[in-house]
Amino acid sequence: MQCGSTGLGKMALEMHIEKKENISKLPPTTPPEGSLVMYCKTTKPVVWNVWISIEPEDIGDIIKILLSKESIIFMLKALFNPIISRIGFKKKNKADNTAQAEIAL
Repeated sequence: MQCGSTGLGKMALEMHIEKKENISKLPPTTPPEGSLVMYCKTTKPVVWNVWISIEPEDIGDIIKILLSKESIIFMLKALFNPIISRIGFKKKNKADNTAQAEIAL
């Protein structure tokens, strides 16, 4: 995953979700009671341990995001790209098309 931060300017943070047990030192703050918590570890450009709290009020917005056109297209691409690449269907770029046209001449 990647995310941006106003504190880091133009740099993007690279991170991945971790199990709470795999994080050696948790942040000194604690997530709100009754929330769903994701623990993440940033890897570039800094190494931080982060928790992200999803509270009941956030559920509606999360559902809207998941059901958005962009999310559905992203999920379909992520699901079908490995299958399509195994079958051998690949888009040819313009350079390939030009090279094949020259060969045909």
